[in-house]
This record gives sequence, structure tokens and C-alpha cells, in this order.
Amino acid sequence: MGRTAKLSEIETYVDEISGACPTMSDSVQAFPSLGESDGDACLFNGLLSTVDVQLGTATVLRCQAPPGSKKHGMFYRSPLRRATDNSGYEAFFSRDMACGVLAAYATPFVDSALDCQFKLSAQRWMYWINHNRACAIKKPKWLGGGCAIRSPMYRYAPDDRSDITPTMWALMGRVWRHKDWEESPQMKKYAGCDGDISIIEAEKCDLGYPLHLKVVQAYIKFLLWQSRKYSMRVGEIAHERLPENLFYEFVAKRTITDDMIDRYLEMKPPVDQKWGHSWLWEKSEVTHERINKSCGWDFVFMGKLILRYA
Repeated sequence: MGRTAKLSEIETYVDEISGACPTMSDSVQAFPSLGESDGDACLFNGLLSTVDVQLGTATVLRCQAPPGSKKHGMFYRSPLRRATDNSGYEAFFSRDMACGVLAAYATPFVDSALDCQFKLSAQRWMYWINHNRACAIKKPKWLGGGCAIRSPMYRYAPDDRSDITPTMWALMGRVWRHKDWEESPQMKKYAGCDGDISIIEAEKCDLGYPLHLKVVQAYIKFLLWQSRKYSMRVGEIAHERLPENLFYEFVAKRTITDDMIDRYLEMKPPVDQKWGHSWLWEKSEVTHERINKSCGWDFVFMGKLILRYA
């Protein structure tokens, strides 16, 4: 079978499974999910948005609290958790979920209307971030209570997994500059600090989601056409550590080879498979057992990535 025929087979496969992959709903609209879990919806829908899954883009935007709500501008892990103000869960958000938002902002599939939506979303996000630092020292009740001194650390959400690190400020700044949005002082202060440290972290972090997060950050830089040297090196390190992972290989090579096409076709689950709860590309291994637990959206993402860059 020639390359063109193989790509046609991938296109047909992606179209067929897209309508069967698992979704959840916030009572307004269904959104892609990992089986019956919505805890990482913001991240994976952000990745889907970069390959023109429009439902992924819409999902990320619906993760943000709307004007008039108590946490106006803050992002949640999913639209459902936003609708319930995270009822029943401890973690509102995290830095890996923030990468999902940044991936959506960086998608090349954008028209003027969506670009305006992104800009407004970013402004609302920064408003929440700037006005919701944790309280370091509280006023005594006899002085009226409230906060006397705010923490110098900014955060994405009111939990301990959401502090904004210098490398995240640097990545946000890259997206803001690419979009020609007004950068915050923190973005300017930490500009470029996500170079050497990204390589060190990719070499030292655990396989699984920590390494996947580093590669997602490198992938965002690829979408922005920034930091080519460092982002490719992160991809190369990840590919060396887990050569079976097609996403890591793409970020390392920034192209789609015939071998990658063949391996995708060999490992893709059957169309009628009962979809599970796993995003294969974030796992510490690529095995038949892991593939059998695929949520399907991971193969939609990789299939569309192959079709775009082959």
C-alpha cells in the first residue's frame, strides 16, 4: 500500500472513531473525555484543538468561569467542574491544565472571530490571576478581617497545584507575544527562562505524565515557531527515553515519516473497540494493554497530527 492510500486509511479511521469516542456533558453540550473521567479535560481538549477538533476548542473555552460568576475568568479542569464550581473535588486546576489552555490559544486553526474570543478569554484569565493571589497575612478580626498582605506567588486557581512557576510565565509570554497581546510584568521578567531548564527536566523527570507535560510545552513552542533548539531537544530526549511514543517522535523530528505512519496503522485499536479512559501518549509505556484502554481521542489527535504534517 502506498503512502497516499495509507493516509486515506488513517483519515477514514479518524472520521469513524471521532463519533464513537467517549464524551461527558455539563448539561449544555457534550465534550471529549477520558472515559467517565473529566479531570484532565482541559489539557487533552487543548491538544485536540491544535489538530482542528473544533469541539476541543469549544470545550477549553467553556472551562472558564463566565462574567458575573464568583470566579470570573478562572479556568477549571472541565466544563462540568466549572458548572458545579468543582463540587466534590479538591483540585480546581493545575499547571498541566494551563498547558491545555495555552495549546488552544496557539492552535493554527483560528479565524478572526475565534481570535477575538481567545483574546477576551486571555484578558479575563489574567484579571483573575492578578486579583487572586493567596493571602499571606490576614488582618485580625478586630481590624475588620480580610487580607493584609498578599503572597508574591501568582496562581491559576485556589489550590496548591496551581502556583505559576517562572517557566510557566515564560511559556505564557511566548503565547502572548505570538498573539500580539499585552504581556504582564511577570511574562517579561521570566522571558526565556524555559530553555536549559526544560532540557534538564526532560532528562530527569519520571516517565508518564511528567515527561508528557514537558513534551506538550515543547509542542506549544513548535506551534508558535519559537525556541526551536530547546523544544526539539526536549522531543529528542523524550523519544530516546520512550521510542514507541509517536507524539514524542513527532516533536523530536517535526515531521511525519513513513515508519510513523506504518506504526500508527499497526497499533490503532479496532473501530468497534469499547473505549477506555487512557490517553496513550502520556503513559510510561506503549503496550497492547495500554492501547486496549485507549479513550480513542488520543488516536484522533495523533491521526490528525499525521494527516496535517505528512
